[in-house]
Amino acid sequence: MTEAFDTIRAGYTACIVDAQAAGEVEADADAEALGTYFCAVIEGMGAIGRGGTSRAALLQVGIASLAALPITPLGAEHLGTADGPWD
Repeated sequence: MTEAFDTIRAGYTACIVDAQAAGEVEADADAEALGTYFCAVIEGMGAIGRGGTSRAALLQVGIASLAALPITPLGAEHLGTADGPWD
């Protein structure tokens, strides 16, 4: 499991580094720590989901976890969807 966790964590970290380069996430954010955080959140969501936690509750956890991302104003602009803004 450690190898899989490390692979997934590296993917999240790379996405955060890319977002920093694009000016969407604050440049001084610790991309590796955030990658680890999101990997841990996803693992935790899987565990409680298997235990019967509702989809709605899991969605709330996922949305709340995004508050950890120090997004820039440009990043906030890019988070909108056809359904409206992310926040």
